[in-house]
Amino acid sequence: MKKIYFCGSISGGREKAADYQKMMDNCKKVGVVLTEHVADEVLEVKNGQRFYSDVPEIQTYLRDVDWIREADFVIADISVPSIGVGYEIGFAESIEKPILCIYDKNSSKTASLMITGNQNILFKEYETVEEANKIIDEFMGI
Repeated sequence: MKKIYFCGSISGGREKAADYQKMMDNCKKVGVVLTEHVADEVLEVKNGQRFYSDVPEIQTYLRDVDWIREADFVIADISVPSIGVGYEIGFAESIEKPILCIYDKNSSKTASLMITGNQNILFKEYETVEEANKIIDEFMGI
């Protein structure tokens, strides 16, 4: 069973949360998504862990870097700019994780050239969630 670390904007904006959920559901065909809270439209307590801003920063950081280390794949939707997602991508790259960054062509934001120009990251654009899921499947080898 594969482990997937899915990155998506939380504090940068929640407008893609429903799409994140559909993508995570697709990922579950091959394994477990370690970061299911990213898709919650209203973040809440899950499995005894809190996903609100009142969680001590160090606890969030340590949990997330442990999950990235544990993951077989890192998949990041970068359609909504997020400093946290950018950090997660950089950290995953530093420990040589396979990384897919997907970007919704319909986004009003521009994808970062630090991502699109990085040859260590697979960058793909999509127009629908179904198209994103096909890209994700191909990345994970299914």
